[in-house]
Amino acid sequence: MRPDEIAALSKRLAGARQTKSIIEPDREALAPANMNEALKVALASMTTEPAAWKLGGTNQATRDVFGVTAPYFGPLAASDIFESQQTISREAYPEPLFAEPEIAVAFDRTFEPSQDRRDEKYLLAALAWVAPALEMPSTCLDNVQAAGVKWLVADRCAAGALVVGERFTPDHLGWLEASLCRVVCDDDTPVVGREGLIGGVMGAVAEALLEFGRCGIPVNKNVILSTGGLAPAVNVGVAHCIAAVFSDRSGLEFKVEARFSDMPTQ
Repeated sequence: MRPDEIAALSKRLAGARQTKSIIEPDREALAPANMNEALKVALASMTTEPAAWKLGGTNQATRDVFGVTAPYFGPLAASDIFESQQTISREAYPEPLFAEPEIAVAFDRTFEPSQDRRDEKYLLAALAWVAPALEMPSTCLDNVQAAGVKWLVADRCAAGALVVGERFTPDHLGWLEASLCRVVCDDDTPVVGREGLIGGVMGAVAEALLEFGRCGIPVNKNVILSTGGLAPAVNVGVAHCIAAVFSDRSGLEFKVEARFSDMPTQ
């Protein structure tokens, strides 16, 4: 794609999000031909440096759905990131809005693009903090699975809201990885599940950094990486409160919660 085509498609996707219109990729005149073009489209919509990156393709389920063998990623703006229990305007995101529990991490150094896989012990030593998170994907694309991963990446990996819970020291990572995850909508029956990240959190990050390196993109110090869904995504519907709960057999529990200020437009 030419630079003007990248800009045009990025504007088209951003406009559809803003007006909550549906884009049918197979009817579009412009389309990303590869992952590099898709990422350029995604980044063209950003007015600032990414405050976070959401990772996809970090568990086998998403790899099977999109037919990929490596992680992919999309940028999030600072305005897409919320603290637990902070109020979110549902009107800011296209419907339907989904929710899935994730683990968010940040590092104390910048990772420059590299074609070499970073050692997981090195990454663990560089970890600044770890937190339970609730990722709420949202997209203007009709039938994302049929559209394919290139369109998904072009739409910033269906970036919606990322709600980050309490930041813990790196030694809490093992507990979060081993915990049971469930998503609860308005205190109703929880959806419980567990999708294992391929290689665990540090393994997923190491694989993702290889892909960042192939694209020539640095991951800056203190930028959040949200490492992929740990349980089946739940349609938020008209719920006012969504919580991701991480717990162990002893009853210890960490919760991250999203609250909505309004109902969706009918």
